[in-house]
Amino acid sequence: MQDSKDSKDSKDSKDSKDSKDSKDSKDSKDSKENNNLTFISRLAFIFVIFTIITSGYIAEILSCQLRSFLSHSFFSRHFLGVLLIATLIMAEGGWSFNQELNNIAPTNWASGNVIDTFIMSIIIYIFFVLTSKSQLIPNIIMYAIIFIIYCINTQRSFWIERNIISENTNNNLIILVYFLSGLSFVAFIYGFINYIYYQKKEYGAKFTWTKFFLLGNKCTNFRR
Repeated sequence: MQDSKDSKDSKDSKDSKDSKDSKDSKDSKDSKENNNLTFISRLAFIFVIFTIITSGYIAEILSCQLRSFLSHSFFSRHFLGVLLIATLIMAEGGWSFNQELNNIAPTNWASGNVIDTFIMSIIIYIFFVLTSKSQLIPNIIMYAIIFIIYCINTQRSFWIERNIISENTNNNLIILVYFLSGLSFVAFIYGFINYIYYQKKEYGAKFTWTKFFLLGNKCTNFRR
């Protein structure tokens, strides 16, 4: 009788352990998948940010004094660039480096992680400035790829929310997004290095890294 009880207890203990291990494995898998989805969603959202920033002609509606100030103060332009990105990110609830902490409670524009959002905004803006240092063709290729990533991820999310996409198709789309991300990075590196040689050749001894990164050299072939 005692042996039967011990055997039952041992079986229950083993089943409980197996159940716990299975749950931990599932939680780990779900956490990894959520992190992947978060990365892809943010990558797609960057396209929206870049689109808004590059449509800088909206400045034409500002007052003359403010336009003059922005034209002559490059620090203010960079600050406004970071501020714009941070505002857009906060509008969707803010971003956080610690996704588990971020998922504890719902976030919105009034309760997001401001500190992490501003740090990420600075990183994104630096990346945007670097991507702007490229000639036309590599730039178009890179932005086109980012746009494709945005479209794929948005459509994939639409299908997921309605349970009309298979797990295999979803995984293939995620792999495709990562591949395109790598391709856009290659286009960025090529365009950036090519643009450095182009600017050095055009300006010669007048070329400076400060103007190249912060001020931006005037386009000799562009007249308004």
